[in-house]
This record gives sequence, structure tokens and C-alpha cells, in this order.
Amino acid sequence: MGSIKFLRVAALLLFIVIGATSAARGDVKIYPGFNSVTVGKGNTPSVNDGGGPALKDVTTIGFAGKQWNVIGYNGTGIASKAGTMTLLLSNGYEFAISAFGSNNNYSGSILQEAMNNAYSSANLGEQDVVTPHTLSDGIAGPEIQNARFWPLSTEEAKDVAFYVREFSTGWWLRSPVNGRVIIVADNGGIIATGILTSNTRAVRPAFILKLSNVIFTSAASGGKPTTVRSVLEDVGAPTGALKLTVSSSDLNLTSVTPISIENRTIKFDYSGSGAIVGKKLSAIISDDTGALKKYGVCSSHRLPIAARIFL
Repeated sequence: MGSIKFLRVAALLLFIVIGATSAARGDVKIYPGFNSVTVGKGNTPSVNDGGGPALKDVTTIGFAGKQWNVIGYNGTGIASKAGTMTLLLSNGYEFAISAFGSNNNYSGSILQEAMNNAYSSANLGEQDVVTPHTLSDGIAGPEIQNARFWPLSTEEAKDVAFYVREFSTGWWLRSPVNGRVIIVADNGGIIATGILTSNTRAVRPAFILKLSNVIFTSAASGGKPTTVRSVLEDVGAPTGALKLTVSSSDLNLTSVTPISIENRTIKFDYSGSGAIVGKKLSAIISDDTGALKKYGVCSSHRLPIAARIFL
């Protein structure tokens, strides 16, 4: 067995289901291959085209109880910078059907309120990994700062694959035209002439995920144990639908102190878990490339205790 380069122990809150492989977060390599993530971008010749080639194997992520398509990743695609991933609500999931508002200004509109409500429906740990975004183009009225969930503009929608734009019903963009607002039809075609703002269409948010919060990936089904055991288990290369395990700022331990390392046993003390009600303490072991090798749930206790794990 090769040498173990480091042990990382963390209280884990948020488990995000993803339909692709993993990525780097900042200077930490999470899992090889995530940079091959399929981004749902392009394949659309013009607005209001009513057709176009389908894009296969678009990455999907489970977040806040719903599925989302990747439309930007690590500087490529929609509203994406290095270290981020942009997501759009997937077909088959919905938040609400809403009017746009009394006029086509997005600021203060019914649609903006609906987007904010959708964001508020996520739990605090999920909200913590959403990056604020400024909407400065493709809107009537003032720019919107610190938007968490937001509607695409026409130009952004044109860059989204036609296959991804398809939805169970028509959905709002934020872009104005002649006193109206441009929408996307259920078949994915962009209706460039727009519709009246008093009409109702689906609320289909986009948001930006901070990859710096990602700790590691695992298979969505049977990828990691969920019961408390004293032995860390081997983790193979994940395939198919995966989970991203991400950190939350409200679940940081105040200390993790190794007590002893004897043969294949590591004993450690930890503190700062007193406020973590109903959560479990987990441990991972990575090699020097950052690839996940072993994972286990060490404790379900909420009081500071010593824990012992066996490799």
C-alpha cells in the first residue's frame, strides 16, 4: 500500500448530486476528469429558430431538491469565471408560474421576487455555496447587484444548447423588447417578439456555484457509506451520476488534533461540533494528487469526543 499523504476530517452538511465527473477547487485537486464536464452551450444558429441539434450528455446537478443543467464551467459558457459553475433549472422541475410584472423593468418585478423566493427555498448550507451575480445587461431598468437566482438574458439563452432550453412550458427571460419581455417556448425556441408582461410563464432560475466549496465527489448510488463505522472504506473511481460533497461555513470544526498514528490506526480529538445537531462527522483520505481513496462516517455524536479510525 502506498503512503498516505494526508488525512482530512470535516463535518459534512451538503450533498449535491451531479451527473458528471469532478473538478479542481482552487489549489486543491478534487478528482481527475472533472474538467471534461459537458457544458450545455451553443448549437443554436439564431433566435426564434424553432429547432436545432440536440446536445447529448449535458451535466446535471441535484441542488435544493431539484435538478440543474451545467451551462457554464470554470470560465467557459454562461456567466462563468474560474472556480465557478453556472447552473440552469432542468426540464421536468419547476418553482412557479408567474407574471413578469406591471412593466418590463426587471428591478422590483414579480419575476425578481419569484427568483428571490426560489433562492430562499434552499437551506442555509445550500445558499452558502451560491455566488452573488450582477445583472447589468439584457434588462430594462437599473442593474441588479448580488442576485443569487436570476433569469437568463436573450444573449445568454442563445448560447445555451437548444436541447437544454426545452422545458415543460414557456419560461421567462429578463430581456425587454418593445414594452414586452422575450421568452423561451416549451420547444426551446426563443420568441424574440416577446409577450405582454401580464402574461404568465415559468420561473426558470440560473445560479453560480462556488467550486471552492467542493471537497470531493462520489457515485450517487452506493458511492460512500452513510452509517457510522470504525473502518474507512475504499472509494473507487466514480461512474455515472455522482455526488459533490461540499463544505458549509456554519459547519467548521474548531480543531482536529491527531493523537496517535499506529500502523493502520489513526486516533484524533476534535471540537466545535456542539452546534451541529443531527449531522455526522466524516473523514476522507486522499493521495498526493488529491484523489479520494478512503471515506467513512466516524461519529454521529454532537458533543466533542475522541474518535478512532482504521485504514
